[in-house]
Amino acid sequence: IQLENLPKRPAVLQAIATEPIVTQYAAAWPDMMDTVSGFAAIGDAKTPLHCKFVSGAYFDVMGIPMLRGRPFTEAERDGATVAIVSESTARTLWPNGNAIGQSFRLEPDPPVDAQSTTPPAFPARVVTVVGVSRDVKGFRFNDSSSPSIFLPTSLDSPNTAVMARIVGNPDIARQK
Repeated sequence: IQLENLPKRPAVLQAIATEPIVTQYAAAWPDMMDTVSGFAAIGDAKTPLHCKFVSGAYFDVMGIPMLRGRPFTEAERDGATVAIVSESTARTLWPNGNAIGQSFRLEPDPPVDAQSTTPPAFPARVVTVVGVSRDVKGFRFNDSSSPSIFLPTSLDSPNTAVMARIVGNPDIARQK
């Protein structure tokens, strides 16, 4: 469900939270098949990344196993300095070690057009890895093993999509 900046967003979230067929729900931005681009800078090396902003429950809702570490906590929201990396990203950035606890400088991919007034999707910052997730097929259409990271967001963030895991008939959920 794309809720964007709806004035009724809190009421919609409350309805989702109290709906008996909804077992879990999470936020994500951009939507399902999109990402934003960035770079992991470690020393002089820069590795291009696909980035997605998600709430902590995203991994359970989407059935993405956490291989090491943990998902985001409620306290880790927009602008937090933590990240979850995919297993391919962990192997790329730290081929001889554990990614948990490692830090890197996350930099946005600058706009192609130098005259662009569109701000980057996120500010540059140093992030610390708190989790390593399984690679996700479909994270990008072209390659599930390309380096990708998850950054924290919350259900309160205006432009996030809400994803839900339900029990029972999905057609019933669509009608509500």
